Amino acid sequence: MPNSLSLLLHNSFSAFFPKKVKVEKKEAMESFDHLILDLALSDDIDHTLRTALKDIQSYIREKLDADVFVLSPKTQNNQWLFAKSVASVPSILSKINKQHPKVIFQHRLASPKDTSTLSSHVSVIQYGKNPPSTKESTLLTLVFASQKPSDEKIQFYLEKVIYTLEKGLSAWHKQQTKMQSVVDEINANYAAELHDTLAQTLGYLRIKTCGLAKECQNFEGSSVSDTSAEIASQVKLAYRQARDIITTSRTKLESENLIKLISNAIEDFELRSSIVFEFDNRLKGDLHTPDDGQVLYIVREALSNTIRHAQASHARVLIQHQDNGRILIRVEDNGKGIQENGKRHDSFGLRIMHERAEKISASLTINKRQGGGTRIDLSLPEVNE
Repeated sequence: MPNSLSLLLHNSFSAFFPKKVKVEKKEAMESFDHLILDLALSDDIDHTLRTALKDIQSYIREKLDADVFVLSPKTQNNQWLFAKSVASVPSILSKINKQHPKVIFQHRLASPKDTSTLSSHVSVIQYGKNPPSTKESTLLTLVFASQKPSDEKIQFYLEKVIYTLEKGLSAWHKQQTKMQSVVDEINANYAAELHDTLAQTLGYLRIKTCGLAKECQNFEGSSVSDTSAEIASQVKLAYRQARDIITTSRTKLESENLIKLISNAIEDFELRSSIVFEFDNRLKGDLHTPDDGQVLYIVREALSNTIRHAQASHARVLIQHQDNGRILIRVEDNGKGIQENGKRHDSFGLRIMHERAEKISASLTINKRQGGGTRIDLSLPEVNE
């Protein structure tokens, strides 16, 4: 009897998954092996995933008649990645995210005469560290053009796809973590070196040049007074910039959340002055830019200029999306406004702000604010993380 039952189960399984299917699955598993290495060595994971999905899409389209969508591991904004052969992305995908991965939908096709529906299957892709509580995750969604196959058939053909993505993304995540650890260590050493050497020297020069400038004020009718005042001003600016670089390096180590870093900077500068600062953040989620360190430095420099030159009582930092898909960071105040004519002692600092903006493909504009004051606009591309 037991032998008969085993034979019956074996025959049933073979009927459902014939030998040909097993051979095809083995070939598919072998053909996906190179994708693991591609993902592991990727320096642009979204681009690599899109390329990998070309092979995966062909396989899934043939076996399950479905389109494949993978939620980018770099973004928190539900950006779905897919092969170029996929004609369109169902809008209903926006309802599926990492917080609600089990959403299963049925969506009517565009043609009112067509009463068929689109069905989906969602799988969670886990990668990263071994303990489940510390694993990162993303989602893989299949959208079926016709009737949805059985769960057993879907799992059978998806097994190698999920394995490939989990192995590849785990190796990529491990590599990224190691690289970030090295960068953090370099930044820490860099900040310590600046503090122990350059910042100390500039602090000494700041004291001496300020004293020299006061003594030179007695030389009436001479350029010595103006020159010494200019030197004292530039040394003071260099000292402050060195301190800001040290602060920026250290705060980047404490948090990777740029919005939080900007908020902390605003609180820091508010404590240094009598200006009331308003932080108007209109983004949903965190902000990722081509270089968060450059952005933070520009914002801190703008805030510093506000408390040193604006003579303002109120200032506002605004962050929002623009119609062109870029991000706007605006620092404005109700002070005396920027002087269009006349030399500014911090012109060197403004030039550095422009240079830093150019490095990250951003545009920086400084204008008078309508109603009085100064408006600094930083427009930059957003990067998915």
